[in-house]
Amino acid sequence: MSRVTRQATAAPSLAEAEPDMSLLSELFEEIERHPPGIEARKLLINHYMATGWMDAAQESAAALSQLAPRDPEVKSLVATLRNIRKSAQRSRSPPPVYSTTSSPRKRDSELYATRVHSTK
Repeated sequence: MSRVTRQATAAPSLAEAEPDMSLLSELFEEIERHPPGIEARKLLINHYMATGWMDAAQESAAALSQLAPRDPEVKSLVATLRNIRKSAQRSRSPPPVYSTTSSPRKRDSELYATRVHSTK
């Protein structure tokens, strides 16, 4: 097992770890030396996920799924990222707004009328 593989697999999954810039450099070099670099790309995506760089992981996974569409590990990475994105979107969605029987404009005008009449 290469040093790159050992380092990448040792990275904690989905915890916001510090990025290992030397590892990233080695992975990029591996991809350039041995295109398409499927295994190095998988490790790169895992490292992106471990550091919380979800946009980079998503972009890399999209490119990798074009290069290896039938690879089960690639499919798993793409599905994991999709689930993380959905979960993040759900947690960022605004709270539900409960409607009342009157329209917002009517409520505002009623409030204004109440204030105007109560100050006289």
